[in-house]
Amino acid sequence: MSVLVVLEQQGGKWHRMSLEALAAGVELAKLAGVPCLAAVAGKGVGALAAEAAAKGAAKVFAVDHELLDTYTSDGFVVALEQVVRAAGATYVVFPHTYQVRDFAPRLATRFGRALVSDVIAIRNDNGLVFVRQLFQGKLNADFRAAGSGPVFLSIQAGAFRMDSLPATSGESAAFTPELAAASIRIKA
Repeated sequence: MSVLVVLEQQGGKWHRMSLEALAAGVELAKLAGVPCLAAVAGKGVGALAAEAAAKGAAKVFAVDHELLDTYTSDGFVVALEQVVRAAGATYVVFPHTYQVRDFAPRLATRFGRALVSDVIAIRNDNGLVFVRQLFQGKLNADFRAAGSGPVFLSIQAGAFRMDSLPATSGESAAFTPELAAASIRIKA
C-alpha cells in the first residue's frame, strides 16, 4: 500500500505542476498512513528522480526507456501500468496537465477504475474524501473511493503548495519497463 505520484517532465525539466502534485501526494500519504512514492518517465530521467527524492518522496522510480524519450500515450500507459503494479499503489496522483488528461483515463481503465480529476482538497472524514469543484467552481463535490484497486486522481493547479514539501533523503531507483515498439501505435 502506498501513494504513487506520477511527476511530469518535459525536456529534462519539471512541469510546474509536478511539485504541486507531489505536495498533494505527501499530504495524502500522511492521511492514509502509507509511504509516498513517485515516478518520472522518459529517457535519461535519473537525475530528476534523485532531485524528487529530496523533496518528500520516500522512493522515486526513474522510469527510463528509449521509447519514452518522446511522449506517446501508448508508451506512458504501458510503462506506468507496470510501475503502479510494482509499487502496490493504493492511490495514484497526477498533476492535472494536458499530457495527463491524454493518458491517465486510459491508465485508470486498465485497472477498472475512473479518474477523479481536478481535486482541490483531500480530507479524512471517516475515510478519505477527495474534493473537486463543479459548475466552474460554484459547487464542491466530495468523492469517496469504492471498490478495490488503486484510486486515480489529478490535482488542480494551485490547490496544493509546493513550498510545503519537506526536505527528505528518499532514494531513487531505476525502473526499466517492458516496452516494445509495436505497442506504440501513435507516432510523433
